Amino acid sequence: MPTICSSKIFENHNIIYLYSENIIKGCEFISKYLNFKVFYNKILDESYLFVKDDNKIVGILSYFFYQINNENVPAIDIVIIDEEYRRKGICKFLYKLLLNKHGKLISGICLNKNHRKIDGSYGLWIKLIKEHKPFLFNIYSNKVESFSLYKAFSSKHSIKRRILIWK
Repeated sequence: MPTICSSKIFENHNIIYLYSENIIKGCEFISKYLNFKVFYNKILDESYLFVKDDNKIVGILSYFFYQINNENVPAIDIVIIDEEYRRKGICKFLYKLLLNKHGKLISGICLNKNHRKIDGSYGLWIKLIKEHKPFLFNIYSNKVESFSLYKAFSSKHSIKRRILIWK
């Protein structure tokens, strides 16, 4: 599951600006969402989708690929959405863009979650689980496992697992 940054990060450091210096060079326009433009760029092994509102970058999603059965499957690494632009469906649109292109999508970090504090990313993965075929991907054994909420979020071994969504 990606990290959704708190507003304090945007107060103290403009993380989107720091990212934008590198990813904006050589980028390619790939889509539109509402009034936003979505661009793609790849730097070394990391790929980026970023969303612009006019000339301002308002969201970034970085991802890399796991090799599963000789197939590259995108895994979410980091998602940063400017606080002013949250709750507009930008993150969900970016996830679905990747899912539609590749047919599969992996959560990028461990899923051991405190259920009392549900953030937007956790809620989005729960929706994706309900809409698509969920599996678990064990990053240590490189194997696909059957899905259960317990194994994904509560098991002491959940740190080894990522959610794998199959379209």
